[in-house]
Amino acid sequence: MEAQSLTETLTMSAAQFPSRRALSISGRFDLTYSRLHELVEEAAHLLISHGVRHGDVIALTFPNTVEFVITLMAVIRARGVAAPLNSAYTAEEFDFYLSDSDSTLLNTSDSDEGNGPAQAAAAKLGIPHATVSLSNPSLPISLYLPARLSGPVDPGPVHHNEPSDVALFLHTAGTTSRPKGVPLTQLNLAASVNNIRSVYRLAASDSSVLVHPLFHVHGLVAGLLSTLSAGSAVTLPSSGRFSASSFWPDMLAYTATCCCASLEPATLYQMEKAFGAPVLEAYAMTEAAHQMSSNPLPEDGPNKAGSVGQEIVVLDERGSQPLPLVPGEIWRISEIGLSYPMTC
Repeated sequence: MEAQSLTETLTMSAAQFPSRRALSISGRFDLTYSRLHELVEEAAHLLISHGVRHGDVIALTFPNTVEFVITLMAVIRARGVAAPLNSAYTAEEFDFYLSDSDSTLLNTSDSDEGNGPAQAAAAKLGIPHATVSLSNPSLPISLYLPARLSGPVDPGPVHHNEPSDVALFLHTAGTTSRPKGVPLTQLNLAASVNNIRSVYRLAASDSSVLVHPLFHVHGLVAGLLSTLSAGSAVTLPSSGRFSASSFWPDMLAYTATCCCASLEPATLYQMEKAFGAPVLEAYAMTEAAHQMSSNPLPEDGPNKAGSVGQEIVVLDERGSQPLPLVPGEIWRISEIGLSYPMTC
C-alpha cells in the first residue's frame, strides 16, 4: 500500500536506504538518508520548542541549500505549513506573499545575501525572523530565533502527521491575474511524488543534480521530493544556484541519470541523439501538486514531442472506473490542492 502522507513516504526511504547517499552539496559533503532523517527530526523538535504549532505558516527564503531542504522537511514534520519564497523578491513582493500566506515566521540562512528585503518586509508586518545554519553535517542544525512564537509547549515527541495536514503553501505564477495561494496537503504531495516516481521508474540507483529553484513547485516536487521518495540521490550546487561552470562537472562527478528543463522539440531530438537517452515532456500545475501528465518511457509507449503525453481522464479512487463527467460537477482528486476542486 502506498504511503498516504509525504512524511510517511520520506520516512520509508530513510528506513529502507539508511546508508545510501540522499543529499550532497557539490564538493562539500554528503548526507545519508539516515543522517538527513536525524537532522530533520532534530530541526522539527527545535521548531516545536520555539513555539511552532500545527498549521503555522513558516516562510522560507533560501537559495538551493542544505538548510532549505532540512528546514522545509522539518516544518512539514512539525505539522507546520512550509511557504517557500523566491529570495530575489523585492520588499514589496515579500510584503504581499508574507501577508497572503498569513506567515507567522520567516526563516532564512544565517547569511545576509538576498535576505534584506525579506527581513524588511517581515519587520514591517511584525513577523519574527529566524536564521538557520548547518556548518558541519555531523553537528546538529542551528536555529536562532530571538523569542518564542507562542506560550509553553509540550517538549514531548514530534506529533504524528496526518494525510489531511496542509504541508505546503505555494502561489500560482499569476500570469493572467494576481497570484493565488495554493495549500497542498500531505496526501496531495504523497500522491504526486508516488505518481512521478512510478512514471519515470525512479529507483535508488538514480541521481539528480538539482539546479531548478526550490521555491518553485517543479524543483520542489519533481526535483527534490520525488527523488528522495525513491531512495535516489540529490546533489545541490555549492553556490546554491545554477552555475554554467560547475553544472557539467557536477553531472559527471555525481553520475546524474535524470534532469529537467523546458525544451523545444528540435532541441529535445538533438539531446536524445547526443545522450542516447529518452527526453520526456510533461505537464504540471501548482494547483495539482505538480505533475498532471507525462510522455511515457519508451518501454511504456510512444513519446510525442510537443505534447503533454497521455490522454487525461478522471478515475475513481481505485484508479479503475471512470467517473461520470457531468458538466458542472465537481470532484476532488488526491493531487488537487484544497482550494482547487476539479470541475468537469
